[in-house]
Amino acid sequence: MSANQTHISAQAAPPKDAGADQAAAANPLKSVWVGASAGTGKTKVLIDRVLRLMLPRAGGDTKTATRPERVLCLTFTKTAAAEMSNRIYKRLARWAVMDEGKLAEDLSALIGAPADAVTLREARRLFARVLDTPGGLKIMTIHSFCQSVLKRFPVEAGLPPHFELMDEQSAIEYLLNCQRGMIAAARATPDSPVAEAFATLALYLNQEDMSGLMAQIMAKRSLLEAILRKHGDAAGGAAGTVAAVCRHLGVTPQMREEDILRGVGDIPAENEAKLRRVLRAMLEGSKRDKERAASLQIWLEQPTRRGALLGIYRRAFFNGEGEIFAALVTKGVVGACPDAVEILTEEAERLAGTEERLKAIRLARLNAALLTVSAEMIGRYDAHKAATDRLDFDDLIIRTSTLLDAPGMVGWVLFKLDEGIDHILVDEAQDTSPAQWRVVRALAGEFFAGAGSRDDNVRTLFVVGDEKQSIFSFQGADPAAFAQMQDYFGRKVTAVQEGWEIFLEYSFRSTRTVLEVVDGVFAPITARRGVVADIAREVLHRPFRDGHAGLVEIWPLVQTQKAEDGGAWRMPVDIEAGDNAASRLARKIAETVRGWIERGEILESKGRPIRAGDVMILVQSRGALVELIMRALKEAQVPVAGIDRITLSEEMSVLDLLAVAGFALQTRDDLTLATVLKSPLVGMGEEELFDLCYGRPHGLWQRLRDARPDIALWLQKRIERSGYATPYEFFAEILNTPCPGDSVSGRRALFGRLGYDIQDAVDEFLSRCLHFEQSHTPALQAFCDWFLRGESQIKREQDAHKADQVRIMTVHASKGLQAPIVFLPDTVKILHDHNKGRVRLLWPEEDVDGNSGGIDVPLWSPRQEFDAGVYERAREAAAEKQMEEYRRLLYVALTRAEDRLYIAGYRGRNKAKEGCWYNLAAESIPAAAQNVPFEMDGAPLADAEGNILYARRLAHAQTVPPQKAQETQADAAADAVRQPLPDWARTAPQAEPVPPVPLAPSKPGEDEPAAKSPLGTDDSWRFRRGVIVHQLLEILPQLPAARRETALLRWLARPSLGMAEAERAAFAAEVMAVLTHPDFAEIFAQGARAEVPVVGLAGQVSASVPQKVLSGQIDRLCVGDTDVLVVDFKTNRPPPADESKVPAVYLKQMAAYRDILRKIYPDKTVRTALLWTDGPYLMPLSDNLLDPHAP
Repeated sequence: MSANQTHISAQAAPPKDAGADQAAAANPLKSVWVGASAGTGKTKVLIDRVLRLMLPRAGGDTKTATRPERVLCLTFTKTAAAEMSNRIYKRLARWAVMDEGKLAEDLSALIGAPADAVTLREARRLFARVLDTPGGLKIMTIHSFCQSVLKRFPVEAGLPPHFELMDEQSAIEYLLNCQRGMIAAARATPDSPVAEAFATLALYLNQEDMSGLMAQIMAKRSLLEAILRKHGDAAGGAAGTVAAVCRHLGVTPQMREEDILRGVGDIPAENEAKLRRVLRAMLEGSKRDKERAASLQIWLEQPTRRGALLGIYRRAFFNGEGEIFAALVTKGVVGACPDAVEILTEEAERLAGTEERLKAIRLARLNAALLTVSAEMIGRYDAHKAATDRLDFDDLIIRTSTLLDAPGMVGWVLFKLDEGIDHILVDEAQDTSPAQWRVVRALAGEFFAGAGSRDDNVRTLFVVGDEKQSIFSFQGADPAAFAQMQDYFGRKVTAVQEGWEIFLEYSFRSTRTVLEVVDGVFAPITARRGVVADIAREVLHRPFRDGHAGLVEIWPLVQTQKAEDGGAWRMPVDIEAGDNAASRLARKIAETVRGWIERGEILESKGRPIRAGDVMILVQSRGALVELIMRALKEAQVPVAGIDRITLSEEMSVLDLLAVAGFALQTRDDLTLATVLKSPLVGMGEEELFDLCYGRPHGLWQRLRDARPDIALWLQKRIERSGYATPYEFFAEILNTPCPGDSVSGRRALFGRLGYDIQDAVDEFLSRCLHFEQSHTPALQAFCDWFLRGESQIKREQDAHKADQVRIMTVHASKGLQAPIVFLPDTVKILHDHNKGRVRLLWPEEDVDGNSGGIDVPLWSPRQEFDAGVYERAREAAAEKQMEEYRRLLYVALTRAEDRLYIAGYRGRNKAKEGCWYNLAAESIPAAAQNVPFEMDGAPLADAEGNILYARRLAHAQTVPPQKAQETQADAAADAVRQPLPDWARTAPQAEPVPPVPLAPSKPGEDEPAAKSPLGTDDSWRFRRGVIVHQLLEILPQLPAARRETALLRWLARPSLGMAEAERAAFAAEVMAVLTHPDFAEIFAQGARAEVPVVGLAGQVSASVPQKVLSGQIDRLCVGDTDVLVVDFKTNRPPPADESKVPAVYLKQMAAYRDILRKIYPDKTVRTALLWTDGPYLMPLSDNLLDPHAP
């Protein structure tokens, strides 16, 4: 902590039994509902409870220990499940080999009593027992659990046993196919209800708006399906739900706008007379009275067109916002007609009622059209899934819930799941959706029936969560469902045990300073509305880390500077990047972090310098601010991790690869080619590209081939490969081979410009290529279309243990993470205000039982003029719900900080809205905070009037020794990262000797001589004839001489050879002539060997001429007492007359055989010969002839 920080006295240290509540929550004999605020150690409680469940209970009876397969732990994410599993396995592994004394100490601390010999013995065995459990510990997400259940019981769930789970990309593809099919069907049958619904929607939506609306609907398809079923609609229908919409809007499906408009002019004669009396007075009034009187007069004078003139008529009563004028007439009119205001007010209210009915009818018609299209879409989607035996993620929950709710089914399922589940643990319960709660309720339903036991074993439910951290409403999480299930299970549990709620009070994460600010932010009732269910209950935290240094700073808001007149003109991009408030704030954050690192500022609670990995920057949503902060940190040379979530189709490296594919598929696309040339894969500069493009008479591709043939050659290969390579092969070749931009590989070229952060994106892109090839025709064009139509995203694991880098992420992504220093720079924006214009589709909020407190159908309005009263009230309620989650999101953001918290923000010309994060924090910081100077761009920050602005700082001093003994793996990893790499890591290794490629003497790489003219029509028989002769001369010598001819004719008569009788006779004569020739008796004698494989080194050993590995197969080998004869069969026609005419390729072959055999038989003379079958005759080869051809 720097010297100029303000200190306030720290309170007394907390009691030493701060872990007592944790121990009580881990008690395996009781069901427990744990309320765990941020940083109170809920993961430790979960792990301790799982371990205690698998250990013997008090008394040492091994039968009381729960078998691992009977414990089910449901987590919110796969990452949390993996983390919990790893921690349990590591602890069990330590127990297996731990010293007896240390093990007893560890177990005693865990169970809260001295560990006996039985407990010690069982603890050592537990690791092996868990490893031997089929499938291991059941620590998984609820989706994974449901998938395992459905795989075990597919028939009972009404599924094919071989069903597959779709990923998100496949689901998007299915939806797009269904949408295209539905549109095609609507065009083919224009009189169908779906076609008419499409036509209605098309009046108010363009293509982009329609796609966005359908995306919103399909994202909630499981909820809409439940609503359709609830109102009795079969697959593809929506009549029942449409009727429910009409009831909510106070209309009937038969009502029409025309009927209302016709009735708008039907007013009693007495009322019309009153209006005419007011009209006369208004015509004598002020200018404003006369303008309104004109609208009134037009309407009154045309009684048959009053419905059509309603838009003009309403101008006399309503302002532009649709509200009745505060003063309908001036005082002069009231003087002439005393009851004018009363008459006009009564008429205005009548018109307001009429307009409300019109809005309701129009809204009902639009929602009927939307529901008709949506129901058809969902029907097609479900049919498509059924036809392909697929399920999506929502189906897992719905199908499992339906299976477990079937009469008598849950007990059977639980019994078949490893003979039952005795203990269920639910993590992050506040993020569990109502549909997921139904699964948990079904699983635990029998736990509390009667004694709730099986074989006298206690069965328990453990739930841990925090309503203040429920921030995933877009995934179905609802604090109301959390509270509902707390009440439901509370009644069940307290009927069989005393008490079950435990609240963890002590925060082991944050310092007192941070917690004081958190408590202060949510002290006002308005701030904690929706954060806690009981608004009367205060948000309070008890710090365990008392005495540790802590700091909270609230920086003044950074405002966009006014443009100065004069000076040199600058590009608008430069002005935006350098002068706006977001850019200035980003630079300030980067400079602050860099200053800490350069100065070696000490993180006092840990007693070491601050590192980049200590810093976490949280934003509400990914956007321009994230890019600005990343750029500023990189310019300040501060290590920074990439964005926590990457959209592959927007990643620059992926777009560069797709651009190459796009050009290869369409070479006339000059823009795509220019993109490729500018990419790191080619690296062409602006000036060269301009010279290449400007004034070109033809396409850019033709110009490139003339000007840069080197680049054109590389692109030409890509064009050729695009026609037959799979997507993976195409892109992997680009990445792993040299390119114009880098002499090593395309991957290195991308890294060189875009940085190593792109590694994850590139690897995931290649994985998507492989995934596509598994279920599609592996065509490049099809892949590009499939990929760009999807919304492929990957999530980076932002773990400080892995790298010493600043982490930037959304608050949602930071759930479960923490950091010593946290920045909140995105505190002015109210997120749902930004989405207000786009999100106009409202959904009902159902509880676990499927009941709705408000509307029980979706409602949609394309724009404000259609907003009926019911819709407006529902939208206001939805906005309030979003504001409540907005405050819960702030709670999560604040509680990520361990030691220091910096709250900042930026704004344009408008002031920050009331209720935004910044104002909530600034208005509640304790009075002990003091003003400290705050500089921006090297000068004190001032407001528009020139007033100096100060930061507000609250700090506690370090009064206890630093936590040096608790250094984490992240600290060790960061130290390792700082160590310079050894020289050998930066030096290219020497080239290792390349093993020689074996050479086949019979295939030395040269063409054999043609037996016939190359102009012949078909030369294939020559090669086939040689193979047949070799086979016969190998097989027949093994038979007795008397049987050879008969066997030969029978072998040649096989239909597969397709020989005519004359051909067979000639073939037989040639072979038998060889076998019976007296000169060849030695070759085919009993001791001769056929088809002998031989391998050896040949050639002179020297630095310039290395040895060659020769591998071949000798046709006949005769080994005598003093000599060795090597014979190779040749079928050439006609054969050479003498050895001088033998082709060189044959001489090289025989010289290689001779060289190897001389090494094998050094004491024998090696002779070589060629046996020409056309003759036949044996041609010995002299050594003088072979020596020049030796290898």
